[in-house]
Amino acid sequence: MIKCTKLFVIPLCALSLSGCLSILPGSSSVPSIYRLSQGQDIAQKQADAVTLLIRRPIAPNGLAGEDIVLSPNGERIAYAADARWEEPVPGLVQNAASDAFAPITSIAPISAPTTLRSDYSIQFNLRQFEAIFDDGEKNPPLAKISFTATLIDMNSRELIVARQFSASQRADEIRVSEIVKAQRSATLRAMSDMARWAEQEIGQQPKS
Repeated sequence: MIKCTKLFVIPLCALSLSGCLSILPGSSSVPSIYRLSQGQDIAQKQADAVTLLIRRPIAPNGLAGEDIVLSPNGERIAYAADARWEEPVPGLVQNAASDAFAPITSIAPISAPTTLRSDYSIQFNLRQFEAIFDDGEKNPPLAKISFTATLIDMNSRELIVARQFSASQRADEIRVSEIVKAQRSATLRAMSDMARWAEQEIGQQPKS
């Protein structure tokens, strides 16, 4: 079972993993708010581009909020003090997925909820979106993202294929801002892999 606790981390000090982790809270009680990505320039889509519905990811409760998740051992999770994402994690991941299709001219992504008709849809089951202190409490953590992507033909309502994706990036320092950078790098890499995979799978489908 994954245990959840609030995280209060002290930078540049020994971290006692048997107690609470610490990344130093600021002098103000107002939390720092972090973006995962800032969007991408959208390429001109082909006239016959297919539409792909990006569904909001399904996530466990511990990853469903705005908290920045840290883990001392991959089992117990805690949250960075006085810091949060700009929106709940499933929304961040949904936006990152949509951004990944921006340069692909053959696919026009649309984000759920929407009343627009789509040719295909993709559903994500988020498994990890956290920074793990896998190399001890005195060393920068490893930011990880892991999810399963399921591609569905919306005309036939049939599942085409499902695949798991993951990526990781070591933070440069034990600081929230550096952990955010590492999480951003890992997420963008995983989403880029996912978009190329989806483009290939959709390209192999018979034209309607």
